[in-house]
Amino acid sequence: MENLANIEQYSYGKWDSQKWYFEKVEGNYYKIINKNSGKVLDIKGLSTKEGDPCIQYDDNGGWNQMWEIIADDSGQYKIKNRWSGLYLGIKEASEDNGAICVQVADDDSSNVKWYFLVTE
Repeated sequence: MENLANIEQYSYGKWDSQKWYFEKVEGNYYKIINKNSGKVLDIKGLSTKEGDPCIQYDDNGGWNQMWEIIADDSGQYKIKNRWSGLYLGIKEASEDNGAICVQVADDDSSNVKWYFLVTE
């Protein structure tokens, strides 16, 4: 599996590439690790710019690979990057298969809210 591959959304197909697990790093921060590749969710190039892509990359312990999981009252979660302070979202709030994950400002829309499914 390649470093720098963009993270894309797809309808759930039960593939290992769609499964991620969380490993606590420190405090409220986690590494988010892909089951298929073993690589972690990362912000490309240490970016702090809104709209820049989320990628998978070898774990190097960087703050751009650490994420805060923030629960709300509805059972949804926001995923905030430690380095940039921006949130995991989908480019242009697209609902299309293949749309890429990017970092966005928290506008409290559904684009920055996530559900987790226990699969195993």
